[in-house]
Amino acid sequence: MFAALIALPAFAHRLLGLSPVLTFWWACVLTRPLGACCAGWADVRHERGGLDLGTGSVSPALTVAIAASVARLSTGRRHAPQAST
Repeated sequence: MFAALIALPAFAHRLLGLSPVLTFWWACVLTRPLGACCAGWADVRHERGGLDLGTGSVSPALTVAIAASVARLSTGRRHAPQAST
């Protein structure tokens, strides 16, 4: 369900021509609950079905993962800008 909901802004932008700013924020708002669920699951005790990593471990790990992702994406191959019509 989350994958389908998150795909909607991409389709709306590409197929319907909706504003990139509008579709970015649409996707951002949709992914907030997913991120909170994942972080909560990693923090919760084993007895309650979580990973019991604790907030002190989860926050730095997510920070490193996000920084690595941003670094990787920013150094990736750049595409030539498309000519506007």
